[in-house]
Amino acid sequence: MWRAEVERMHTNDAAQTEVVIGGQVVRDEGAVLVAEALKANNTVTLLNLASNNISLSGARALADALRENTTLLYLILRQNYAISEEGATALEEALEVNTTLLEMDLVSTGMSLDTFNRIQAKLRDRRATERMGYYDTKPAMCIP
Repeated sequence: MWRAEVERMHTNDAAQTEVVIGGQVVRDEGAVLVAEALKANNTVTLLNLASNNISLSGARALADALRENTTLLYLILRQNYAISEEGATALEEALEVNTTLLEMDLVSTGMSLDTFNRIQAKLRDRRATERMGYYDTKPAMCIP
């Protein structure tokens, strides 16, 4: 089922603004496919990949996609326990290039408190500059 969602991402279907494929055991191979679709996608603003056994290589692929994508606002990666410190650092580094992402949920991904604090600060600064009501009221979702 998740593969159909990924294929749809390639079409830039304007009706597809949210992709929720959490808990479907996508693993790193699936995360790579999602990342490739995300690179050229300009419709998806929320991507939920929670609980999919994604680890370092999947996190790196998603970080690469974030460097190219300018549409995604919310990324949910919680409970992918093996993303690790290194994977979280790759995602953090992608935020230097990607200036559109506003929230990243990294609960239970194996990152350190220091990495959490750095990512949180970057995302908080973005939300603070978004003076458009809706974004100002959204809570941060980057919790170790």
